[in-house]
Amino acid sequence: MKKIFFVLAILFSLLCVISLLKKKPPGDFALLSGPAMSANLKEKQYLLRIFSWKNLKKETLKTTLKIPEKALKKEIKNFGIVKDMLHPRYLEKQGFKRLGEEYVVDYREVFQRNKMYFKDITIDLATSAKIRKNRDPLVDFLRFTQQIEYRIPPKISNGRYIREFYTPLQCLEKKKGDCDTKSVLLAEFLGNIDDSRESLAVLILKGHGIFHAILAIKRKPLPGTLKLFFHGKGYFMPLETSGPGWMPGFVGKNTFDCLKAGLFRVEALN
Repeated sequence: MKKIFFVLAILFSLLCVISLLKKKPPGDFALLSGPAMSANLKEKQYLLRIFSWKNLKKETLKTTLKIPEKALKKEIKNFGIVKDMLHPRYLEKQGFKRLGEEYVVDYREVFQRNKMYFKDITIDLATSAKIRKNRDPLVDFLRFTQQIEYRIPPKISNGRYIREFYTPLQCLEKKKGDCDTKSVLLAEFLGNIDDSRESLAVLILKGHGIFHAILAIKRKPLPGTLKLFFHGKGYFMPLETSGPGWMPGFVGKNTFDCLKAGLFRVEALN
């Protein structure tokens, strides 16, 4: 009987040694269990949107952008104003401000609070456009934004007054927007370039038969392009996002006439 127990004990010891030898080294994913495994397997929730557009070489590119769903829901909730709720702090929280007797979109507030969401989105866009590290992405980002469908948003959405403006994440989610919507979207891309310190501003134009918005970027004017000089800030170059075909520094006649006559206001974004 003692011999049987002795043999069994030896067999059990051998099995334990074999089991230890077969174990994978610490840190191997297969060894994670419980909360640690859940944390590693947990993925962020995204909405995917595929865009087909042409670069400067007329090549058709397919760009898939991942929109963080939680951030999108937060933006929808925190943009737009409810009737009779016009306290300045509430307006600021909801991306609006008072301008004279009007309540207008606070483009700077919207730009600043959306910027953090666009780091990865900008990288994905640059990767799909095959932009090399040391190449200026301005033309590619502008062309991409121009080819998003031009569509004026509604005045009211989700029971809130949004003044015909989609926030940048909403613009990507819906794959459409108008002049100021797409101008702020382009600003998000340009503002997320590594080490970018370029000043950006939305210009709101009214006159010569138009009510329009364009983006302006602080850049040294190129030969033959339109240049805008803002006192204390320097030279800016206009960027027309409403439709394809406009290179940096070029705008339509009515827009040009408005700029020349000074019929616009400047909304600095950074």
